[in-house]
Amino acid sequence: MEQLADPAWRYDLALRRIVQLPGPIREDYMGVSEILATIDSEIATLQQARALLSGGAAPAPKKQAGRPKKVVATPKKVAAVAPATARPAKKKKRHLSAEGRKRIAEAVKKRWAAQKAAAAK
Repeated sequence: MEQLADPAWRYDLALRRIVQLPGPIREDYMGVSEILATIDSEIATLQQARALLSGGAAPAPKKQAGRPKKVVATPKKVAAVAPATARPAKKKKRHLSAEGRKRIAEAVKKRWAAQKAAAAK
């Protein structure tokens, strides 16, 4: 059991297993130092890319917990500036005449009668 706890023994066992593999498969395995060197180079490359994208020394803001703040929409630029005294024209309120209300009421009653007749069948 003492042998299993020793990391050097595990590493030696792994190397023996790799040596026993056929040639093409054995060549695909990398040593620990090679893996660490590759990871370090990838990290350096990613840090350079992040620095370029973020515009240099400005670190990215940390994400805060909770609901995001409301984003206020900025008004679009207007080609011609309207004078400050001009007020936008209000829409006229639409009114329904008595005749129009009567026609709608008759149409609704006719529709209800048709539905009631269809349900009775």
